[in-house]
Amino acid sequence: MLLAGGSTQEAVATELNISVRTLQRWLKDDDFNKLINDVLHEVADTTVKMTSENLVKDANRVFSYAQKQNLILQEIAHLDLALSCVLPMVESGSLRAVETLLKISERRCKLLALDQPRNNIIDAMNVLAQFGVIKSSQVTSVNQIFDNVDVQLTQLGSE
Repeated sequence: MLLAGGSTQEAVATELNISVRTLQRWLKDDDFNKLINDVLHEVADTTVKMTSENLVKDANRVFSYAQKQNLILQEIAHLDLALSCVLPMVESGSLRAVETLLKISERRCKLLALDQPRNNIIDAMNVLAQFGVIKSSQVTSVNQIFDNVDVQLTQLGSE
Protein backbone atom coordinates (compact mmCIF):
# COMPACT_ATOMS: atom_id res chain seq x y z
CA MET A 1 0.00 0.00 0.00
CA LEU A 2 2.95 2.28 0.56
CA LEU A 3 3.99 1.94 -3.06
CA ALA A 4 0.41 2.41 -4.26
CA GLY A 5 0.25 5.54 -2.15
CA GLY A 6 3.26 6.99 -3.97
CA SER A 7 6.12 6.08 -1.62
CA THR A 8 9.48 5.32 -3.19
CA GLN A 9 11.00 1.85 -3.07
CA GLU A 10 13.67 3.23 -0.77
CA ALA A 11 11.08 4.57 1.67
CA VAL A 12 9.12 1.31 1.62
CA ALA A 13 12.27 -0.76 2.17
CA THR A 14 13.25 1.43 5.12
CA GLU A 15 9.74 1.17 6.58
CA LEU A 16 9.82 -2.63 6.28
CA ASN A 17 13.42 -2.85 7.51
CA ILE A 18 14.56 -4.68 4.36
CA SER A 19 16.93 -3.83 1.53
CA VAL A 20 15.73 -2.18 -1.66
CA ARG A 21 17.04 -5.20 -3.57
CA THR A 22 14.83 -7.53 -1.49
CA LEU A 23 11.81 -5.35 -2.21
CA GLN A 24 12.65 -5.37 -5.94
CA ARG A 25 12.87 -9.19 -5.90
CA TRP A 26 9.50 -9.36 -4.17
CA LEU A 27 7.97 -7.04 -6.75
CA LYS A 28 9.09 -9.40 -9.53
CA ASP A 29 7.44 -12.39 -7.83
CA ASP A 30 4.00 -13.20 -9.34
CA ASP A 31 2.69 -14.71 -6.08
CA PHE A 32 3.73 -11.60 -4.16
CA ASN A 33 2.03 -9.34 -6.71
CA LYS A 34 -1.14 -11.44 -6.56
CA LEU A 35 -1.11 -11.16 -2.77
CA ILE A 36 -0.61 -7.39 -2.98
CA ASN A 37 -3.45 -7.07 -5.52
CA ASP A 38 -5.73 -9.17 -3.31
CA VAL A 39 -4.92 -7.02 -0.27
CA LEU A 40 -5.44 -3.78 -2.20
CA HIS A 41 -8.78 -5.04 -3.55
CA GLU A 42 -9.83 -6.01 -0.04
CA VAL A 43 -8.90 -2.56 1.28
CA ALA A 44 -10.77 -0.84 -1.54
CA ASP A 45 -13.84 -3.10 -1.22
CA THR A 46 -13.89 -2.71 2.57
CA THR A 47 -13.56 1.06 2.28
CA VAL A 48 -16.45 1.27 -0.17
CA LYS A 49 -18.54 -1.05 2.01
CA MET A 50 -17.76 0.92 5.19
CA THR A 51 -18.57 4.17 3.43
CA SER A 52 -21.93 2.80 2.36
CA GLU A 53 -22.63 1.32 5.80
CA ASN A 54 -21.74 4.60 7.54
CA LEU A 55 -24.12 6.51 5.31
CA VAL A 56 -26.92 3.99 5.81
CA LYS A 57 -26.33 3.85 9.58
CA ASP A 58 -26.43 7.62 9.84
CA ALA A 59 -29.25 8.11 7.33
CA ASN A 60 -31.96 8.31 9.99
CA ARG A 61 -30.10 10.80 12.16
CA VAL A 62 -30.65 14.49 11.70
CA PHE A 63 -27.40 16.35 11.07
CA SER A 64 -26.60 20.01 10.91
CA TYR A 65 -25.17 21.36 7.68
CA ALA A 66 -21.67 21.43 9.22
CA GLN A 67 -21.99 17.83 10.43
CA LYS A 68 -23.11 16.68 6.98
CA GLN A 69 -20.23 18.53 5.37
CA ASN A 70 -17.74 16.88 7.77
CA LEU A 71 -19.21 13.44 7.10
CA ILE A 72 -19.02 14.00 3.36
CA LEU A 73 -15.38 15.08 3.69
CA GLN A 74 -14.59 11.96 5.74
CA GLU A 75 -16.28 9.70 3.23
CA ILE A 76 -14.49 11.39 0.33
CA ALA A 77 -11.19 10.81 2.13
CA HIS A 78 -12.06 7.11 2.46
CA LEU A 79 -12.95 6.93 -1.22
CA ASP A 80 -9.72 8.73 -2.14
CA LEU A 81 -7.75 6.14 -0.18
CA ALA A 82 -9.54 3.31 -1.93
CA LEU A 83 -8.99 5.01 -5.28
CA SER A 84 -5.25 5.39 -4.65
CA CYS A 85 -5.06 1.64 -3.98
CA VAL A 86 -7.05 0.66 -7.06
CA LEU A 87 -5.62 2.97 -9.74
CA PRO A 88 -2.28 1.15 -10.14
CA MET A 89 -4.17 -2.09 -10.69
CA VAL A 90 -6.52 -0.44 -13.20
CA GLU A 91 -3.50 0.83 -15.11
CA SER A 92 -2.07 -2.69 -15.20
CA GLY A 93 -5.29 -3.95 -16.80
CA SER A 94 -7.04 -5.72 -13.92
CA LEU A 95 -10.74 -6.14 -14.70
CA ARG A 96 -11.53 -6.64 -11.02
CA ALA A 97 -9.85 -3.29 -10.31
CA VAL A 98 -11.97 -1.65 -13.01
CA GLU A 99 -15.09 -3.00 -11.28
CA THR A 100 -13.89 -1.61 -7.96
CA LEU A 101 -13.07 1.72 -9.61
CA LEU A 102 -16.63 1.90 -10.94
CA LYS A 103 -18.02 1.17 -7.47
CA ILE A 104 -15.89 3.96 -6.01
CA SER A 105 -17.00 6.33 -8.77
CA GLU A 106 -20.68 5.44 -8.28
CA ARG A 107 -20.36 5.95 -4.53
CA ARG A 108 -18.68 9.34 -5.02
CA CYS A 109 -21.38 10.43 -7.50
CA LYS A 110 -24.12 9.41 -5.09
CA LEU A 111 -22.37 11.04 -2.13
CA LEU A 112 -21.95 14.34 -4.00
CA ALA A 113 -25.42 14.08 -5.60
CA LEU A 114 -23.87 14.18 -9.05
CA ASP A 115 -26.45 11.69 -10.28
CA GLN A 116 -29.47 13.81 -9.34
CA PRO A 117 -31.69 14.90 -12.25
CA ARG A 118 -31.50 18.66 -11.68
CA ASN A 119 -33.06 19.57 -15.01
CA ASN A 120 -36.12 17.41 -14.33
CA ILE A 121 -36.85 19.41 -11.20
CA ILE A 122 -36.38 22.74 -12.97
CA ASP A 123 -38.51 21.55 -15.92
CA ALA A 124 -41.29 20.50 -13.54
CA MET A 125 -41.12 23.85 -11.76
CA ASN A 126 -41.31 25.67 -15.11
CA VAL A 127 -44.51 23.76 -15.91
CA LEU A 128 -45.94 24.69 -12.50
CA ALA A 129 -45.03 28.33 -13.10
CA GLN A 130 -46.56 28.21 -16.56
CA PHE A 131 -49.89 27.13 -15.05
CA GLY A 132 -49.68 29.69 -12.27
CA VAL A 133 -49.20 27.20 -9.46
CA ILE A 134 -45.92 28.85 -8.43
CA LYS A 135 -44.26 32.15 -9.34
CA SER A 136 -41.53 32.24 -11.98
CA SER A 137 -39.34 34.00 -9.41
CA GLN A 138 -39.50 30.80 -7.33
CA VAL A 139 -38.16 28.83 -10.28
CA THR A 140 -35.32 31.34 -10.60
CA SER A 141 -34.59 31.08 -6.87
CA VAL A 142 -34.43 27.28 -6.96
CA ASN A 143 -32.22 27.40 -10.03
CA GLN A 144 -29.85 29.76 -8.20
CA ILE A 145 -29.83 27.43 -5.20
CA PHE A 146 -28.86 24.54 -7.50
CA ASP A 147 -26.10 26.67 -9.00
CA ASN A 148 -24.77 27.46 -5.50
CA VAL A 149 -24.90 23.78 -4.54
CA ASP A 150 -23.03 22.90 -7.74
CA VAL A 151 -20.31 25.40 -6.85
CA GLN A 152 -20.05 24.05 -3.28
CA LEU A 153 -19.90 20.44 -4.48
CA THR A 154 -17.20 21.34 -6.99
CA GLN A 155 -15.19 23.01 -4.24
CA LEU A 156 -15.77 20.07 -1.94
CA GLY A 157 -14.67 17.61 -4.60
CA SER A 158 -11.46 19.53 -5.29
CA GLU A 159 -10.35 19.71 -1.61
